[in-house]
Parts: sequence; C-alpha cells; structure tokens
Amino acid sequence: MNLSERIVQAYLQGRRIPLEGRAKLVIKDVHTGKVQIIEKHNIVTNAVADVLSKNYCGLARFASLQPLKSLFSGCLLFQNAITEDPDNFNPPSEDVNPLIAHASQVPNDTASLLRGNPIVSDIVETDTSVRWAFSWDTSHGNGTIRSICLVPDVLGSMGLKPFDATYNPVSSFGNDQEYNNTWSEDISKQYPFTIDEDGKTAKTIYIDGATFKEYTIRHDYLAFGIMRDSRTWQDVSTRTASVRTGNNRFIFDDDSYYYVARATSATTLQVDKVSKTDMSVTQADCTFSGVSLYTGTISGKPLNWRTFAYDGTYLYYPNAAGTGFLKLNITDNNDVTALDGEIVIDKGNVSRPRGDADQFATPLVISPGLILGNNYIINGDTVYQIKRTNAIGLQPNYNYDDVSYLDLIRSGAACYGNAKQTFYNGYWSGQSNVLVAMFLSTINNLESAVVKSTAQTMTLYYEISEVQEEE
Repeated sequence: MNLSERIVQAYLQGRRIPLEGRAKLVIKDVHTGKVQIIEKHNIVTNAVADVLSKNYCGLARFASLQPLKSLFSGCLLFQNAITEDPDNFNPPSEDVNPLIAHASQVPNDTASLLRGNPIVSDIVETDTSVRWAFSWDTSHGNGTIRSICLVPDVLGSMGLKPFDATYNPVSSFGNDQEYNNTWSEDISKQYPFTIDEDGKTAKTIYIDGATFKEYTIRHDYLAFGIMRDSRTWQDVSTRTASVRTGNNRFIFDDDSYYYVARATSATTLQVDKVSKTDMSVTQADCTFSGVSLYTGTISGKPLNWRTFAYDGTYLYYPNAAGTGFLKLNITDNNDVTALDGEIVIDKGNVSRPRGDADQFATPLVISPGLILGNNYIINGDTVYQIKRTNAIGLQPNYNYDDVSYLDLIRSGAACYGNAKQTFYNGYWSGQSNVLVAMFLSTINNLESAVVKSTAQTMTLYYEISEVQEEE
C-alpha cells in the first residue's frame, strides 16, 4: 500500500498520518556552469488534513481523490516570504505577493513565461514518501524567489494569473441530489448559509416576504458517518429583521452584516444592511455608472439579475459592455474601479438559472483581492478567464420568489456545496463535497531571496514524506 492509499485509509479510520516536506532548488548558469543549490525543510499546512478529515453529510468518496496527486503535485513560487503558519493556506493576491513561477504534472504548452514543466522521470514514490520534480528553462520563471509552496495539481497548472481558460479549479468528490415540490424553512436548514469551524454550529438564512430570519442550529454536518437522511436539527435560536420586499434579492455577508440586496435598475442596487450584533437594519442604496446589475432575458423572464462576489469592501460586477469587471464600494458611489483584463461574460455568469448545464455558482472569496468565479479569477485589480467551475453539478441556491443564497460554504480549506435550482414546477436541490484547489499545501520560505535570470535554468525537487517516529 503506497503512501497515498495509506493516507486515505487513515482518515477513513479517524487517524492522521503526519507529513513533512523538503525542497531542493537547483539554479544553473548556462554560460558559466555555476550551480546554486538551496535546500530547506518546509511546513505542511492544515489544508490537506482539513479536506480529508471532513465529510459533509457522509457524501465523500475519498478513494477517488488520490490525495498526494490531487493536493500536492503542483507548485507556486512567490516573490516574498509567506507566514509559516499551518493555518495560513490561502494564497496571496498579486498585489500583496507576486507569483514568479508555477508548474504541475501537465507540460507547459502555452506561451506563459511563468509556467514550468514536470520532470516525470524524476518522480519517486515509496511506501513512505513521494518526490516530484519541476524545471524551468532560461526564458521561464525569471525573477526573485523567496517562498516555495506545493499546491493541488490544477492550481500548479493554472497559477494565479491564468494564461488561458483550460483549467478548472473546482471538482466534486461526492454528491447527492433530490427533487422538492416545496421549499420550507425546515428544508433550508439542510442548506446552511455558514458553518462554524467546529462543523456543528450553522447559520441558516430564510426570507419570508419582508421578514429576514436567521437561525442558529446544531447539526454535525462534517462528521464521518452523518448520512444525508440524518436531519436531526437542534434549533438554538431564531432572530428576525424587517427588510424591503421585492423579487431577485440576493444575500451576502461579512463579519458584521448580512446584506440583502436587490437591483432596481441596471445601475442601482438597493441594499438592506442587517447587523449581526442586534439585527438592526440600515438602508444603503447605491447608484453606479457603467455597471450591468442585470441584463437580457432567460426562460421567459424579463430580466436577469446577477450575483457576484463581496470581499468585505467591494462588490464585483460586470461592466455595461459585458466584457470586463468593475469593483464597487457599496458605501461610496464614486468608488468604482475598472479591472484590467477582458473575459467573455455570458449566460454562465448570470444568476438566474436555466434548464441546462450552464449554471452560475456564487463567486468564492479565497482571500481579500483573490476571487474565484465560475469562469474567471480576479487577482488584485486584474480579471483572468478560466474554464467554468460549474462542472461540479451544483446549481444556484434560489427560492421560487427569486431569493438567492450562497451555494458554496467554506470550512477551512475545504468547501461544501449547497444547491437549490428553481424551475417552474418545483425545486432541484443537492449537496456535494467540493474541492476548490485554491490553497497552499506546504509553505517553504528560503533563508534569503534567490534571483533567477535569463542566463539560468531552474529545477525544483520537492519531497513529501511520512514523519518517522523516533526509536
């Protein structure tokens, strides 16, 4: 049984195999032959343990996940050091720490100057360790390098500044679906808005006309063995607030507020801020120029409202032309910034569902300034197109009277999908264990920065091994 298989078996039995890693970076001058070798141990973050030790409603199929290949076999190399904390697994945005190089087990067949190639012949796997190797020629991966991180393979392929749209950082490793003719407050508790770190306390949001309801409930969503039919909810508390009515409301939140928003025109957003402290409501309406809060027609409906990411300060919406994004400050109508980069904004980006596979998934804020949408990444003030992330089969959380809910819940590094698609005769709902491959599996800060130039090649050897107990 190899290390990957043993890791899966351990987690299924409630055990954890401790891992450690070591990086070896070799930089060679092609003119002088001078070789620089840097070796250093790294920390393994809690991201992988987090993914494997939680099983949302007992749906996971870990045997198909191949944790070492899926979660460790790509790499990102950054310009600056990253805090060596096991819980610090969110990659930084480009504005904070530029990405210098990346690679995966997929050869570089694009014109990207950051991406290297795998050295397949140098992959070594034993019962207790796996070693990967990556290379960059003189024209690739040039710049100052201070931190090296192993990451999931797809993130190593894609990087944080995608050159093309061929990669999908979201996948499902277990799911279930059902059809409901009605959508009730009780059913909403199966689809929580947020889950606390303990996996047992959740907040569920429900809107009944002008009444906004927040439920605190207890249920062991993440434990192994909790099957989908086990719905033994414990209601802890219920709080309410009065909000404005209207179709096409959507909800987002930050540490202090829930926001119940509704586009009343293509440029005007009606926002009710509900305090998480005392449930008091403040109206914060905004009118922006050059934005497209809704557009077009779908399924006989006159308008399509869009739901996009909120990073604690800004909402991100398409521009009026539908070719790029704006970031909007909901407390300052004049604070509108156009992002660099153009992408195709089509039906996969609108929030109202269609009866086909091109459904919208609520964008996921990985860290401030780094946002994963259904066919784009926003990194700093630039938007990049990627492959749609809706291949996981999740549909948007919608109520029949057009109330929307988040459909991806983060709990540590792992994500769990809640879905409810409305159509004319009822509801199609589902749950999934979702892997969003946007995290750092290891962090390795070099003692001092290394500069790779166009006169040098670079090879990275990275080994992950089981921590051996001392005799």
